[in-house]
Amino acid sequence: MTTAPRPRRLPGAAAEHRRRARADPALQRIAERCRRRVTRRALLSAGAAAVPVLGFDLLVDFGVLRRLLHEVNAEFGLTPAQIASLAARDRVSVYRAIDALGATAVGRVVTAQVVALLARRLARRLASKTLLRHVPLAGTAIAAALSFAALKALGDRHVADCLRVARAARRSQRLRARSVAPVPR
Repeated sequence: MTTAPRPRRLPGAAAEHRRRARADPALQRIAERCRRRVTRRALLSAGAAAVPVLGFDLLVDFGVLRRLLHEVNAEFGLTPAQIASLAARDRVSVYRAIDALGATAVGRVVTAQVVALLARRLARRLASKTLLRHVPLAGTAIAAALSFAALKALGDRHVADCLRVARAARRSQRLRARSVAPVPR
């Protein structure tokens, strides 16, 4: 019995992810650590959504998100203080990467305004969560699930933004290092 040869897979998202992981394993480890942190914080947010005090869940969500964004920026070396301590050329490459990628909270001081800007993207989901809490039992569970999903989506997106900015900044630093390298005689 002969088996047909396996069809060759076209490079897709998974192949691209593996290629990038091999390209810079240190950044990939940081991203994985940050994703685990996002999941833990999203679980905290879901637990707060189960508390029957009006507004408590939103207060916790904003606090958790604000702290989470700052911690992820710090892990990638993208807080304003860390960027300011870079050499001028490196600083410019980081800011160019941030501008080119349109990252909302990367390289910024994470204030209530930044968190509110990000939360506007999920306003419908957050409003549904507040309304669903008034449905006995099932409403609380659904509100907790929505809270988890909202914070997880925002956190994972921020990790992906930071990862793209860090890769772009490293890529430009490597290119600059090659162009400045002495020419052998």
